[in-house]
Amino acid sequence: RKAMSKVLPVGDTENPKRNLLADWESIKEGHKKFFGGISIAEDGGWRDVKKLLTRDRFFWAGLSIVFLTLNLSTIIHPNVQALLETEDAVVEADDSSRFLLANFVIGNFMGGKRLSPKVLLAIIELLMLAFNLAKGIIFAQDCISDDEMTKWHGVAKIFWDVVPDLGSFSAMKSLHFVTPNIFVPSLMASVRLARRSNRVHHLLLYLVRTLCFGLVGMEAFMIKFIMASERHRAAQTFFDAIIIAVAFLNQMLGVVNVDKFAQRRLFIFVFGNEDSHLNTEEAMKAQTWMAMLAMKMWHATEDLKPRVLWFVATGLAYSDNDFQQLTLDAKPEKPKSQSGGFTNIATA
Repeated sequence: RKAMSKVLPVGDTENPKRNLLADWESIKEGHKKFFGGISIAEDGGWRDVKKLLTRDRFFWAGLSIVFLTLNLSTIIHPNVQALLETEDAVVEADDSSRFLLANFVIGNFMGGKRLSPKVLLAIIELLMLAFNLAKGIIFAQDCISDDEMTKWHGVAKIFWDVVPDLGSFSAMKSLHFVTPNIFVPSLMASVRLARRSNRVHHLLLYLVRTLCFGLVGMEAFMIKFIMASERHRAAQTFFDAIIIAVAFLNQMLGVVNVDKFAQRRLFIFVFGNEDSHLNTEEAMKAQTWMAMLAMKMWHATEDLKPRVLWFVATGLAYSDNDFQQLTLDAKPEKPKSQSGGFTNIATA
């Protein structure tokens, strides 16, 4: 065909389709780079940290503290009460609890009798809660360390690991590791790692660990399902029944922490390689970035009062949107063509 020149508008806000056509032709012919308008901030995004210091952070941080308090009270009080009611701890074998995996094992040592679902759930959740609180105590000790790197790693873990986990914690959270969106990529990464290092036992350990998480999560789900079903049938009003159903649904939706999942995907995109996997070195680099972000937040609040409240609010309200704001830089647009905002694109 004869070479011809098409005149297309640049930045036509009144006709987005025509503007899209201009981009299509420019990119197809190599006159324009698809991702030419953005770049990764080479300094880690530290110069934009002060942009995170907005007053709405206090609202979102307060909301996080409220959810943390409510969730801990919801877990601790009913479960401790269930353990104190020893007269209802053991039930007969014909109860609905006979289908629980843990009771199937326990029944062989208790003459066919089984633990009450409430007691079994209390044991599982309180043990998992104790583990999470122990992690929080360890990181809290790191926060008062004399070593700068250790201190800020501890602060980062408290802000973006411990608090979010405790704010939505339940025994069903173990199902997080067996959900397809989490399990399949992790399994593929473990297989690739086993092939590269010739350490098959690491893959076996991962499978055993995931199986244990799956069994614990399934057990917790079955217990909560039984309890929700009984409470739903015993509800006296339609409103009570809806509240019970919505509460159970909310716990189910909390199995996967969407914020942490999105954060990890962003880390894989920025710090990982083309294999879409964070190896040990890349994961340490991502953790170091988070620790330095906490340090930069503290320095950015130097002129604000009360400084500690600003720092805590900014840290607790941090999200994946802030990560994108910090790490991505928009390149300045080139000046438009002098011919009335139009550019010529030659096509063959």
